[in-house]
Amino acid sequence: MQLQQVSLNLVMNAVEAMSSGSERPREVVMATANADGDQVQVTVADSGVGLVPNTIGKIFDPFYTATPGGMGMGPSISRSILQAHGGWLWAAVNDGPGTSFHFTLPKCHDEESNAGV
Repeated sequence: MQLQQVSLNLVMNAVEAMSSGSERPREVVMATANADGDQVQVTVADSGVGLVPNTIGKIFDPFYTATPGGMGMGPSISRSILQAHGGWLWAAVNDGPGTSFHFTLPKCHDEESNAGV
């Protein structure tokens, strides 16, 4: 349930970042990949207004927001949830428009826990 909350938060933030009246195409891409070792990486990328590079370090601080009317808790809570599950969350400015949020989680190797999936 917590990992669903993280994914939903990242997708909703991406959609919100593209809500300005810009004429460029709006696109959210969610992708997965194998990461180093026993990790899986998930990326949520958008074509929104993007972050100012010097604010990337602040976006995970509680109550910091670049969004008018935002509470500034989503990224901080999401990072805490992922850390509790052995993962990590970070952001990067895209080469083109927008921002990408990436997170890693340990791969599950327990066959019994995956039996119903």
